[in-house]
Amino acid sequence: MSVAGGRPDVQWRCRAALAGDLDVDALGLAPAAGSSESDDDGMSETELELLISNNTGMQLSFLGTCAVEYGKIRSSNSVALRLGKSIWLLDCGEDTQRQLMRQPHIRHGKIDRIFITSLDGENILGLPGMLCSLSSARVKGQEIADMPLHLYGPPGLAEYIRAMLQVSDTYLEMPVLVHELMPHAVRERDAEPYCLNPRARLWALQLAPDELNPVGYYDGDLRAFLNRHKGRKRNMRDLRSSYRELMLPPPGDASRTDVAVEDMTWTIKCGNEYAMSIRRLPHVRPSFGLALQEADSSGRLDAASAASLGVEGRQFSALKEGRDVTTRDGRVVKAADVVGPDRPGRKIVVLGDTTDATPLASWGADADLVVAGVSTSGLEGRVTAERLACCAGRFAAAVDAENLVLTRCPPAVGDAAEDAKEALIRQAAKTAGKAWVLAAEDLLLISVQRREVANAPGLGDC
Repeated sequence: MSVAGGRPDVQWRCRAALAGDLDVDALGLAPAAGSSESDDDGMSETELELLISNNTGMQLSFLGTCAVEYGKIRSSNSVALRLGKSIWLLDCGEDTQRQLMRQPHIRHGKIDRIFITSLDGENILGLPGMLCSLSSARVKGQEIADMPLHLYGPPGLAEYIRAMLQVSDTYLEMPVLVHELMPHAVRERDAEPYCLNPRARLWALQLAPDELNPVGYYDGDLRAFLNRHKGRKRNMRDLRSSYRELMLPPPGDASRTDVAVEDMTWTIKCGNEYAMSIRRLPHVRPSFGLALQEADSSGRLDAASAASLGVEGRQFSALKEGRDVTTRDGRVVKAADVVGPDRPGRKIVVLGDTTDATPLASWGADADLVVAGVSTSGLEGRVTAERLACCAGRFAAAVDAENLVLTRCPPAVGDAAEDAKEALIRQAAKTAGKAWVLAAEDLLLISVQRREVANAPGLGDC
């Protein structure tokens, strides 16, 4: 896992860390001779290129890491997740708009999904302004202009947005589709989008949990809502892609009455590469956890070995897809001989407000990264941030996570803030097993490296 971050009042820092290694070494990304630095953040061209490139295809930018109280240094809770060319927001606290402007690698027009873990003000008060900013970022006449913005969250989210847009008499350039996670079976008419505000282009629908969903999961195709795409085949997997098919839940039974809310799961298929699994977390108020699962990808092709066997042209693609080929001289080249084993997809778990999520370990198993809040909001007088840090560490150990990031730490200033963070890190590390523990700060950037597996016996560098 590589890490880059900084604060508004200091120059950007770039770091790298190996999973399980608590010693974080500087990458030494000093400006090259003749290079210039940006006026706003003192970022060198080398650092800027590193941020924008997103060469791992999976980055988390912590826009805000504070809970209830925020100030000049820390903003309210929000995380931006970059997946290739797409950007998702995980919660949207107040001041998220301004924080996005400080991120040169994030473009408003690329944000197409927002996930809300709870209806607490620290997670949703930034939504009104954010919707207006995203609407302004859409360029009329381009295909992305009317690409729907999808929001996912607890029941009541659609009404909150509807009231805000109606009272302010706001209209939006793009359709907004709100998906509410219902703790019961959903009638067929409620499972289809229905209009809440024609002027604001606001729509809503209800999602049943997988266990009560006849399909078993929800197809979150971004284009499905557009009229001009109706009737077309969509979400067809590109065989040229290195991704394997996603593992999705089996069909559920809407007549079941034996499923407790804490056992319910909502799975959203986001294209052919990712699936978002959502679970209700133990807490005094409704709160959800998010688990992003990337599809497995095919192993690396040893092109040199394949070429030496007579493979040419499109046969390389066939081998990559797992199909054996026959060369011009009649030799059969097996894919297993020149293609390495499949590489497991990456997994990120983001926990909303919770006391102890360890009972949900099977849901978050084999996570590369766990992001856990240690806010005591709503729990004042019951638990401390140190205890929540221990619980986060236990969850990270239970899911065999490689890395644990603590966020939404209690407010503090100066040296006291650093001392409090170090104390939380020590508490979490005691129970986190092999996980490398970090306390997040605003504008922290984390790139999740792709997983690699050992080559098969006798196989070269794949």
